[in-house]
Amino acid sequence: MTLTFTAEADTYVQADTATTNYGTENRLVVDGGPVRRSFLKFAVTGITGRVTRAVLRVHTVADNEGSPSGGRWRGLTDTTWSETAVTWDEQPAIDGDTFDELGVVTHSTWYEIDVTALVIAGNGTYSIAATSTRGDGAYFDSREAGPTGPQLVVTVESAG
Repeated sequence: MTLTFTAEADTYVQADTATTNYGTENRLVVDGGPVRRSFLKFAVTGITGRVTRAVLRVHTVADNEGSPSGGRWRGLTDTTWSETAVTWDEQPAIDGDTFDELGVVTHSTWYEIDVTALVIAGNGTYSIAATSTRGDGAYFDSREAGPTGPQLVVTVESAG
């Protein structure tokens, strides 16, 4: 069985606008100059069997040429942050395992990051962050963009 969850919260922060919140923007950004980091949160419910795979799906925006780096994707232990309160000065620590580092990304394309290690426990709230050291940022659709917003696709082994 496969379950798809949409982000319950997502935002990005920017170093040179340290007190600005971008929680209602229709895009997420990872960039090394100015430094921008993105945060996503998912509430996973309804899991009754063993999780065999979990994939974060993100879609690059249509109006950007792409980037040589789609960012480094990591887990967070903090799941209490609020989409409309996070700023550069008030961001959660990026303290979890690295899941993947996306290379070149092009516009209007879906990308998948295996996050099974994060979601293996099943039901719960999970946070993921993306960062980049490259100066040519990658832009992804946020949940405010609609059907191309971030998705967490969880495959569960059926009980029995």
